[in-house]
Amino acid sequence: MKSILVAALALSFACASLGSSTGATSSEAGCTPASLAAGTVVYSRPDATSSPIVTVSANSKVCAGADALGFGYRRVKLANGKEGFVAEADVI
Repeated sequence: MKSILVAALALSFACASLGSSTGATSSEAGCTPASLAAGTVVYSRPDATSSPIVTVSANSKVCAGADALGFGYRRVKLANGKEGFVAEADVI
């Protein structure tokens, strides 16, 4: 039960700061709590030819941008604070 609360708290902080680099609040940036499917590759740019940042091994909680970018990718912020892009189909 404690791990669920810790994950929820980490996700809320991640969502609150997704748009912070532009000065936008999370609601302005379209940040939505979401999960990534196991095996999802997180890329540095919104296309599969960019450098992979990480591949998630299990369903991972993220803060996802509301709009598709590039070639059908969405910006995400992981619980550890890293940001990247994932294929829109992998956001569940």
